[in-house]
Amino acid sequence: MPLAGIDKSIAVLPFVDMSAGKDQEYFSDGLSEELLNLLSKIPELKVIGRTSSFSFKGKDEDLRSIAKKLGVAHLLEGSVRKDGNKIRVTAQLIKATDGSHLWSDTYDRDLKEIFKLQDEIAQAVVKQLKLKLLKPNGSASGNAEAYNLILQGNYFYDKLDKENVAKAVDFYKQALAIDSTNARAWEKLANAVSRQAWQNYIDRDLGREQARQAAMKAIALDKNFAEGYVELGDHYLYNEFNWKVAEENYLKALKLQPDNPDILYSLGGGLYFAIGRWDDAIKNMKRCIELDPLKPLSYLNLGNMLSHAGRPDEATAYLKKALELNPQFQRAHLYLGRNYLLSGKTEMALKEMQEENLEVFRIFGMALAYHAADKTKEADEALKNFIDKFQNEWTYLLAELYAYRGEKDKAFIWLDKAYQKKDGWLVFLKGDPLMKNLNGDLRYEAFLKKMNLPLD
Repeated sequence: MPLAGIDKSIAVLPFVDMSAGKDQEYFSDGLSEELLNLLSKIPELKVIGRTSSFSFKGKDEDLRSIAKKLGVAHLLEGSVRKDGNKIRVTAQLIKATDGSHLWSDTYDRDLKEIFKLQDEIAQAVVKQLKLKLLKPNGSASGNAEAYNLILQGNYFYDKLDKENVAKAVDFYKQALAIDSTNARAWEKLANAVSRQAWQNYIDRDLGREQARQAAMKAIALDKNFAEGYVELGDHYLYNEFNWKVAEENYLKALKLQPDNPDILYSLGGGLYFAIGRWDDAIKNMKRCIELDPLKPLSYLNLGNMLSHAGRPDEATAYLKKALELNPQFQRAHLYLGRNYLLSGKTEMALKEMQEENLEVFRIFGMALAYHAADKTKEADEALKNFIDKFQNEWTYLLAELYAYRGEKDKAFIWLDKAYQKKDGWLVFLKGDPLMKNLNGDLRYEAFLKKMNLPLD
């Protein structure tokens, strides 16, 4: 379905916490996100993704400038004042061309009416934009206390570090203790536990299985809950390398929410990338960027994808865009440095690798760059440093290092270890430019077959 015209487009900016204690940011953010999710279900309306809309949080920027950067004709903004179970929400719909108010209203409610309130605000926006009225929100009868706990979990999860993700898991479990039939809470729990397993915050195998079961529970409770299918698709993609079942789940999610940038990312930037369907992968990622234009991860992934597809020069522009949006975005300097290596620009590559902010990727990149520069002593020292610190968690990266150095036997040893550990980074194997030295080796063909990946 084509995107709506510019006049039928909107971004939901994060509502401002006006509570006396300034301690309800999780709630104001959560309300904004829920409104975004409601509006995104309207086929005729282009709704900008959360990452891009929330990138302006706390910034004193002209609304017309924000709208121009996001490519929308309207902005929804507002404020929240919460005191115990009493809430006051002010919302206004802004016309981007001149900054005028098309509509505004203030609502004084009890927390238990939050679902009805979200519907009312979304309906008012839809009416002003002369679109078809929304169906009432299916969660309108949900448990307000559980909802509040989920929002707190979301707030901590967004920080992504070990301690805060653990806090998020605890909040989701508290929500489920109150309402075990809440599909949203099960899906959020699946996502958070999956993150813990991916980052090695908890036992990887145990976490993966817990996440799978939570995703299955979410879907069992709500067959039309797209995010549940995404979580299940992620499990089969990154943990089982079962491309067929992963695609089935992503396509179910996309059918339910065809303009959801996160689903497009999972399908294109995850699955189609993994199996080397470059045209489909690139198409989905560009669509994802159109819907969420200020998300660094999308530019990073598209740049990485184009590198794997044999288009490193084109890829470089997207990697630079990721760094423009966030100068310290993880892996952006690494991938840019890798592309310079592919182009023979060793000194430029070395400079980029040194600027990578995460230690594991910085040491990895330095080992690559020193090898390319024929600095054998430094390359060997960087390799040893990487092995000493990261060999247990980063098996695929170690296989890449050995492959790039032309040490094929060791590369295959570590590829097999990555496979045994079900290292999720194996999804980047197809077309990996650092693995080029393995091309033509019968062992490499055999490994691709074991992964059910096409040989060409």
